[in-house]
Amino acid sequence: MVAGVISGKPIVVAMAAALFAMITIAGGWRANIAIGALPPERITPLAAPIAARRNARLIALVYGWGGGSMLSCYYLTTLNWYHAWQYGCGMLLIGLAIYLYSALLGHDGSPAREPRWLLAAQKLTLIHGFAAVAGVLFILSSGKLWTGKPDWAANFIFIASGFAVAALSAISVLTLRGLMRQKM
Repeated sequence: MVAGVISGKPIVVAMAAALFAMITIAGGWRANIAIGALPPERITPLAAPIAARRNARLIALVYGWGGGSMLSCYYLTTLNWYHAWQYGCGMLLIGLAIYLYSALLGHDGSPAREPRWLLAAQKLTLIHGFAAVAGVLFILSSGKLWTGKPDWAANFIFIASGFAVAALSAISVLTLRGLMRQKM
């Protein structure tokens, strides 16, 4: 990402962002397919919290990447955008919050592992995914990618991370629904 900004090649930045999103989505898909392929007799009550934890960590990774990329593109190069620190730090904080939630899922006796809280998390994940889709559609339909303003790198980060969050949210919700349906 930084090399693309330094060289003045937005296509390199776009390709790097897209590659990160695709690799993350593929990893999420692969991890969840493995869980979904388990025969019903091998699915334990811990399968849903484990899947939720894994998926939350992947989404936290996307936010961490987005925040780190944002700050790197604007503070390790000559590209200047006065909102970079806000969005970069905001993405890092959201990633941290989601990671802390994933940590709760790893503790025995945590309320986050209870079916009602997993259902609530599933609903929030679905809303989160739709919000990410709305953000991506807004950027794509607004023409912001082609304005030549200094937020161009941020827009590539927003699109890639939004697409990844939407896809990982969908994968997570489908996996949790399947697991919880089998155990209820």
